[in-house]
Amino acid sequence: MSSITAEEIRQLRETLGRTQEGMAAIVETSQVTWSRWERGESSPMPVFAKKLEKLRRIVAGRKEE
Repeated sequence: MSSITAEEIRQLRETLGRTQEGMAAIVETSQVTWSRWERGESSPMPVFAKKLEKLRRIVAGRKEE
């Protein structure tokens, strides 16, 4: 599995039109943690990285339709 970058995390949120708090709720973490991911201050642990990769695949699939 490839690792997701801070920029990709931000783009995913913006593509879905969600707030940091809304995205944090989807992947079951806190808004503070989500914000740290977007700023590149920390990286998602594997359990969260899997959820983010799944969301990214879903979004990519919608763009192709």
